[in-house]
Amino acid sequence: HGFLDVTRFGEEYEGSANLGITDLVAALKWVKENIAAFGGDPDNVTIFGQSGGGMKVTTLMQTPEADGLFHKAIVMSGSPAHESDETNEYITQRVDDMIAKVGGTGIEALEALTQEELLDLYKETVKGKKLPDMMGFRPIADGWYVGNPLRVGYTEHAKTIPLMIGCTISEGPLMRIFKKHDYTEEQREEIVRASFPGQDADKLMELFRAAWPEKVVTDGVEMTGNLNFRPADVKMADLRAETCSAPTYNYVLGHDFPQQGGRGAWHCADIPLVFHNANMHPDDYKNGAVGALEDAMCAAWVNFARTGNPNNEYLGVEWPEYKTGDYATLIFDETCTVRKNFDRELLAMRNAMQLKIDDKYTQFTQLIN
Repeated sequence: HGFLDVTRFGEEYEGSANLGITDLVAALKWVKENIAAFGGDPDNVTIFGQSGGGMKVTTLMQTPEADGLFHKAIVMSGSPAHESDETNEYITQRVDDMIAKVGGTGIEALEALTQEELLDLYKETVKGKKLPDMMGFRPIADGWYVGNPLRVGYTEHAKTIPLMIGCTISEGPLMRIFKKHDYTEEQREEIVRASFPGQDADKLMELFRAAWPEKVVTDGVEMTGNLNFRPADVKMADLRAETCSAPTYNYVLGHDFPQQGGRGAWHCADIPLVFHNANMHPDDYKNGAVGALEDAMCAAWVNFARTGNPNNEYLGVEWPEYKTGDYATLIFDETCTVRKNFDRELLAMRNAMQLKIDDKYTQFTQLIN
């Protein structure tokens, strides 16, 4: 219910679009008032979140009531790709659908339902829809929440908050190419050309090799999910570099895991590494290289939370701030590297290319893993 915008039904529903964020602000106020009793420092609080959690971090940075309640922020695979947040037609339509389904004409028809009944009703109204068509709930810029920084710019307070922002190389591919390392390079090139018929696949492969020289070219096909996050990350980091006084650190988890003959880091693959508990997921994290990568990522999050700087002894390289002109990105992998301004042309071209998903070389049994 946290983003069910029903403000149009009367003054008593003012702010209903952002109740999910008001809960978070209340939690941060509690931390501010009570964390010292647990040995914490109320003046050194870091918030971080992944996916929708990352979007909430950005939202809190743009919410003046949260100013001073946290001092550093990390956005993991959660940059807000949709810059428009003045209205939300998705929510309006879903509310109308639910009211109609229970035979009502106003919001009173929904108020009479229990929480479980409301959730069941929502599920009924979206039955048969694809996952992307069911992810429209988000905050609405109403003054209390200022708005997406890509649309309105960062608030003056947000400009003073150090930020770490990044994503994974594959996120959620629409197409999986299993046992990619078993193919010859010529076969992999054929797969890429078959995936983008009538398009300049050779140029795409040229750009991909330049950006990711250690990967195989079919990874350029699998990066569909990455396009939901990396381009927005770049926009956010660019804006930070141009307008903010606090540092920004940008990263991509580029590790190739051994499952299914080679699998690029997926959506959520970074979470066990950050929490240093990958051993609890042996089926997913059985590559010996993960130990060193896990040390580097966990230490980066801890050091950033402590000092605002993610550098640590396990990285093996100096991670510079993201600044206009060089646009430094840390690649988390078996060996971590820093790349500067390395993938913009690739992202633009890959985003414009239409993916075909029915050729004989591919298997695409999952959308989200």
